[in-house]
Amino acid sequence: MNQKLKSAVKILVFVLVLLLPVQSMAQVMKTTIDLPLRARASSTSTKLGVIPKGTEIRIDRTTGNWVLTAYAGKAGYSGLKYLAPTANTEMRAVTTDLRLRTGPGTSYASLLKIPKHTPIPVFERQGNWIKTVWSGKIGWVGGKYTKTMIEMPQLQTTLQTSFRTGPGSSYSRIGYVPRSAIIPVLGTSGNWVKSWYFGRIGWISRSYLAQPMTSGFRTEALPDLSGFSNQELNWDYTKAATLSAFPELGGAYRYEDSAVHLTFDCGYENGYTAQYLDVLKANGLRARFYVTGFFIKTEPELVRRMLAEGHEVGNHTDIHPDSVALMEQSPQLVYDDMVGWEELYHDATGSYPSTWFYRAPSGIYSERTLALVQWMGYQSEFWEVALDDWNPQKQMTPEATMHVLKRDTKPGSIVLLHCVSSTNIKILQEYIDWIHAQSWTIATP
Repeated sequence: MNQKLKSAVKILVFVLVLLLPVQSMAQVMKTTIDLPLRARASSTSTKLGVIPKGTEIRIDRTTGNWVLTAYAGKAGYSGLKYLAPTANTEMRAVTTDLRLRTGPGTSYASLLKIPKHTPIPVFERQGNWIKTVWSGKIGWVGGKYTKTMIEMPQLQTTLQTSFRTGPGSSYSRIGYVPRSAIIPVLGTSGNWVKSWYFGRIGWISRSYLAQPMTSGFRTEALPDLSGFSNQELNWDYTKAATLSAFPELGGAYRYEDSAVHLTFDCGYENGYTAQYLDVLKANGLRARFYVTGFFIKTEPELVRRMLAEGHEVGNHTDIHPDSVALMEQSPQLVYDDMVGWEELYHDATGSYPSTWFYRAPSGIYSERTLALVQWMGYQSEFWEVALDDWNPQKQMTPEATMHVLKRDTKPGSIVLLHCVSSTNIKILQEYIDWIHAQSWTIATP
């Protein structure tokens, strides 16, 4: 066989490997450095490119301490030890102090000992052995001494709560865990619980944790809401200092952090939503979009694009009703409208939301409506910064819009922009640049 034919066969075999159906073992991880992509599993092999730090990549298989992956249209190998788990990585927790060995068997040398309850990613399986990485070492552990996360003891958050690097409020905040999230218990220290959430290990105060509901977010019968007032309240940004968002019922209009939180309301499509998504993508940003049932039914591709590009999609109700008036008739009507939105979301995306956020239509709410949506598993999100931007026929000028945004935005603000606005899309890039010029960050949901 001549050299050209041999090369062609090698390329064909390599391509066929990449085209094989991806098994459930395929993992998604992210790079911890700007990581070279090489032609072969060798540090001296030709460099095909560099995968930027923080990029999520799929692991098709492992070869020693290397992974086969693809980036920017090129397939190659990268160092396994420079990858970290993500929310999509298959994780297991060790159930005892467990030795990490150089190979899949007890006859192989021990590299180190992994402490009980430590979460580890699964790269490969051989019989009852699992290839993994811990503390910078790549090796094998006995699979029978591990459990999936859902097999670990579990608790459920009762409010959105801080996720910290250690067991105390003095430790730095990694991020937030939303209300009603089910988390595994990996350890405890005083009033704090060690857990795993979206690719990170951290600690949560036990004050915000409870035993999970046995049937998910809801029981069969609606709760008794007679103890909650149904007095109508109408939220807008000018009332943020005087009205209660009922934080004890999961309501929030700002967060106690240093980031600006961008949210977008989509009642119907006016030809601009794709442009908003383009600007966010160009800036590497993700946001939360509150969409109505009508938007889902008429623009399912846009909803799927939001999710595919890492945005969150929140419940803005099915028919955008006056929820307080609807509650006055019957809590069941509010419940049915919320569930109707969930079913439309499921029809369009093939799954139910992974996070549950609710925004009251027109900002009309009551203590009772918030109590119901909290019981359903939602966190209610209002806003601190908003514009008179929802009427396409009465748009503010770009200059007036930027004046309001600059005047009212501060760290922690939840900002509401409507996707029907022709002005907002004109100033969105300028607004993003202005936020960054203040040395503020834009939050990732």
